[in-house]
Amino acid sequence: MGTGVTTSLGVNFPKNESIMFTSGITSFFSGDVVKVGNEMMKIIAVNNAGISSAIRVHRNWMGTDLLNHSNHETVRRVNA
Repeated sequence: MGTGVTTSLGVNFPKNESIMFTSGITSFFSGDVVKVGNEMMKIIAVNNAGISSAIRVHRNWMGTDLLNHSNHETVRRVNA
């Protein structure tokens, strides 16, 4: 179930990181759940440390596998 809100990763996002960097402006908010590849993540904070493309997330949300992600992978919001 997607809501049509997407962006892409601006850099690689290794599985040991909790801050992902996106390319472009996003319409994501704290509490949203997003999916990158097969991993779901809950957004903890947007504009992390004043950087608009930095989003802090709780990884492997809902028991999904903790994975490495590559630059330009799609980030899709899965809840409103």
